[in-house]
Amino acid sequence: MTGPEIPDVRPGARITLIVNPASTRARQGLGRDAERMLARHGLEAVFETQAHGGAEGLAGTAAAAGATLVVTVGGDGTVNQVAAALAGTHVALVPLPAGSTNVFTRALGWPKGGAEALAVLDRLLAEAREPEEIVLGRLRAEGIDRPFSMNVGVGVDAETVDIIETRPWLKHRLRHLGFALATVVAQRRLARGPGLDISVDGAAAVHVGAVAVACGSPYAFVGPLAFDLAPGARHDGTLAWIAVERVRALGVAAASLGAARGGRHVRSPKVLHGTGAREIVLTAAEPFALQSDGEALGRHTWATLTTGPTLRVLRP
Repeated sequence: MTGPEIPDVRPGARITLIVNPASTRARQGLGRDAERMLARHGLEAVFETQAHGGAEGLAGTAAAAGATLVVTVGGDGTVNQVAAALAGTHVALVPLPAGSTNVFTRALGWPKGGAEALAVLDRLLAEAREPEEIVLGRLRAEGIDRPFSMNVGVGVDAETVDIIETRPWLKHRLRHLGFALATVVAQRRLARGPGLDISVDGAAAVHVGAVAVACGSPYAFVGPLAFDLAPGARHDGTLAWIAVERVRALGVAAASLGAARGGRHVRSPKVLHGTGAREIVLTAAEPFALQSDGEALGRHTWATLTTGPTLRVLRP
């Protein structure tokens, strides 16, 4: 933790900056640029993450010390950890785009470029823009009870993340090709799998091959394209969901194409889709791969998804 000299501090502004030095744009100097800019607006502390999961503890420390705003320079993992720590508190979050995808950051409307995002944040702080409140989702499973910022998946995305996490060379050496290969393997696994049951808001369970649930939109980004797999999620205290009865290569391709073109895939009679859900219960006879906000969470035989805590965020 360091405390830079703070000129002309605006009364009431107490800002903490959390930097993941391993993130793409932190290595390019975005963290240093953010520190210099935030020093004009009330920066009190700068933390650097040291290990996986460290951002959550640092954000909790900042909140306990009286911070009113936490700015992150990191990827989706860093942002999700900080959001989990700040959910339900008075402390607002500003996630600067510093990773490779930045799903939550871009979903809030922040520019893709780090320099552009810093310029916008500089203006908002000068204007004393008030944060607004959004509603996250909450995931419970064996040994897990945590908020999620954007999505939870049981299906191709979860299997793909599981494959990538256990074989990180696919991501680091092959990049997009590695993800494509992992997706093919994941689809084949699920085609042979036993599936799971989904119950929405207490309705009778339906047997399906894969499920995706979102509390915000889009579900993900693929390059510049918004990937709206579960349309209708708006961080408004409800959940949108999509399920398919069977996982087949052509169906996965069609859903991917539709998700990238405004959500037309949900019109297919082979797709189950809903919005406005408050509780979604997933159960299975055999453990299924589970991912939340792009993080592999192991395999489970049940999971319950509900509307979760609120989070204060500063939007452009």
